[in-house]
Amino acid sequence: KNNSIDIIHTNSSVILEGALAANQTGKLHFWHIHENLFHNKELNSVMPITLNLRIINELSEKIICVSKYTASQFHNIPRTEDIEVIYNGVEEIKQDNEKVNVEIENIIGDSYSILIIGNMLKEKGFEELIESARLIKDKKLNIKFLWAGHSVKQNNKKFISKIKDYYLDDSVFYL
Repeated sequence: KNNSIDIIHTNSSVILEGALAANQTGKLHFWHIHENLFHNKELNSVMPITLNLRIINELSEKIICVSKYTASQFHNIPRTEDIEVIYNGVEEIKQDNEKVNVEIENIIGDSYSILIIGNMLKEKGFEELIESARLIKDKKLNIKFLWAGHSVKQNNKKFISKIKDYYLDDSVFYL
């Protein structure tokens, strides 16, 4: 109220404060959903998931999901016409950092490359990436896998250990 805010945007399924503030002040509220609560054990809701989803639905002008998968958790919730899927996009960033460009060029060379961007969490699929890289290397395909994102210490250790166990030092890289 004091800052003349007209629209409130909530960016997590388990944070209710923005929706409650919008409801109390009569402001528009948009909820941006990045995760499926039924399959994300890292997020803890203070209430049962189905109740949490109903609250999201009731306290939002529009629910924006980043994929059909995240939208699917609302299939038993009324008013699904207020749910819209808008995929996250990544804009190309031009860097003048010669060292980074040379390092990536040295890794990739004349091979195909697959870049994964995301926090190094089990849910983001780093173990599946390593298994895929092992299968591809066994077929003698010239593909490099690069992972960029925040490193979670325990997962980083697993990632590096599996790379060594599968002899993938020349095809899987953490940036």
